[in-house]
Amino acid sequence: MGTFKTISIKTGLLLLLWAAVFFPLYPGLFETWLNDSNNSHGILVPFIAAFFIWQKRDEVKDLSPQMDLRGALLFIASLVVYILSFAGAIAVAARSMIVFSLIGLVLYNYGPVIFKKLAFPLFFFYS
Repeated sequence: MGTFKTISIKTGLLLLLWAAVFFPLYPGLFETWLNDSNNSHGILVPFIAAFFIWQKRDEVKDLSPQMDLRGALLFIASLVVYILSFAGAIAVAARSMIVFSLIGLVLYNYGPVIFKKLAFPLFFFYS
């Protein structure tokens, strides 16, 4: 496997592509966050989850990343569901795939040991 720095660069590039793939969902998501009082907390969720991940940085840095193909399967499956739900205008499913595809990326690039350390912040994105 590669070094943590090499894998982090690869993950950064994949995250840019990941963000671009889900770009069509962002306007509706922001509209929901800003105009629906039941979902107004949603705009804070990514920042809080990122803070939780940042808090775990020292624990994760000491671990050895190992690629896990289950993450690739989850990532691919979530992209398929995203495409189908986006085409079918099922916003809840399409938006859920943002989180599941992110989980798949982390599991694929870093393996189950690091994923377990980051599980709470990653699933917090779903709130």
